[in-house]
Amino acid sequence: MEYDTFIGLVRDQGGVEPGRIDTVSRVAVSVLAQGISADAAAGLADQLPDRFRPYLRHDGPAESYGADEYLRRLGRHIGASPTAAEYAAHAVLMALREAAAGDAYRQLRAELPTDFGPLFEPAGEPRRAELPREGTDPRGTATAPPEAAARERTDTAADATEAPAGGPPDFIGVVSADEFVDQVAERTRLDRGAARLVTETVLETLAMRVSAGQIDDLKPFVPPELHPAFDRGTQRSRGRPRRIALEQFLDEIAVAEGPGVTEEQAAAHARAVLTVLRDIVPEKEYRDTVAQLPKEYSAILPG
Repeated sequence: MEYDTFIGLVRDQGGVEPGRIDTVSRVAVSVLAQGISADAAAGLADQLPDRFRPYLRHDGPAESYGADEYLRRLGRHIGASPTAAEYAAHAVLMALREAAAGDAYRQLRAELPTDFGPLFEPAGEPRRAELPREGTDPRGTATAPPEAAARERTDTAADATEAPAGGPPDFIGVVSADEFVDQVAERTRLDRGAARLVTETVLETLAMRVSAGQIDDLKPFVPPELHPAFDRGTQRSRGRPRRIALEQFLDEIAVAEGPGVTEEQAAAHARAVLTVLRDIVPEKEYRDTVAQLPKEYSAILPG
């Protein structure tokens, strides 16, 4: 299924704000993958748009949890009340039901507890609960159906300790630092140590080139272990974007990697890091970041 088709299916369910569909969909898929086997996740990856494939990778055994725990985890990551998380999950899983076919969908349902069933079934009426808008109460304002209301009452105390009042968690991304670096290593064929160095160098140099405010907008979606690279770049630029030509940007990478790294290799490595960054942050934040870069940077931006 094409990405736009999948996003359209989620939008049609009405449970997620249009501006957050991409992020919420990726989080919902990632959390779902934690509860199924690697084989089932791989089967889904073959059916879903390429953008979601990184979030279906896992090497460990499936965790055992039911729908309530799934919704609790989803709500924690996206900064939503249990009710709003349920509406969001329903929207994404209904789209997933349309996207997955045959054995992949049957295996998914067979591995999930039966209490996931209602999340994959059509709702009796349009779902109107919205995820919190930026700067609003993350607990949402929608009236819960009876079963969700009961869940919300029992989960309120846990949610209050896991999501800061007045805003979503500091980190609401869906990949760990190791996963970020592994994706860079896979794209560049570098070992993990070299891939980590390249990742940090590109993020540091990017933070020198764009505004500190834009870096702050990216941080919630980038693993905290990589934030020091952003911070070093912001400190070097004193919080103001520096005019860094593409050649200088690539020089920063080549020097960090050591002797023998060509400009062409540095460009390929930068493109790999920026591709992973594009894949894990909301589309709007990626566009806003790219908008601050000169046109010549298109040579290292993912297509």
